[in-house]
Amino acid sequence: MKTSYDYPAGHTTLGWAWATILAELVPDRATPNMARGRAHGESRVVCGVHNASAVEAGRVTAAATLAAIESDPAFLRDRAAARQEMDRLRRDPSAARPASSACSNEGALVAQRVY
Repeated sequence: MKTSYDYPAGHTTLGWAWATILAELVPDRATPNMARGRAHGESRVVCGVHNASAVEAGRVTAAATLAAIESDPAFLRDRAAARQEMDRLRRDPSAARPASSACSNEGALVAQRVY
C-alpha cells in the first residue's frame, strides 16, 4: 500500500465527511445529502481510480474522523456558526437557489446504484 493511493479513497473520505456535516446542519435534507455523498464515493469506482473496498474504507475514515473531532470546541463552535448561517440563508428569500430542474436531474442520477 505504500506505493498506492487507492486505499482508503481520499475523495470518498472528504465527500462522505461533507455529506455527514451537511446532513447534521440541514436535517430535512439529510437523505439527499447522504445519497450525494454515497454517489460521490461510488463515482471513484466508476471512474476506475478506486475499488469498492477503498471507497468503503474512505467512508469509515470519514466517520472515524468526524467522531474524533466531535469533542473539539473549535469544531463545535464552527459547526454552530455554520448552522446559524445555513438557517439564515434558507430563510432569506433573496438568497440564490439552485434550479429545481438541476436538483431533480441530480437526484435521478444519484438514485442509480452502481454496485
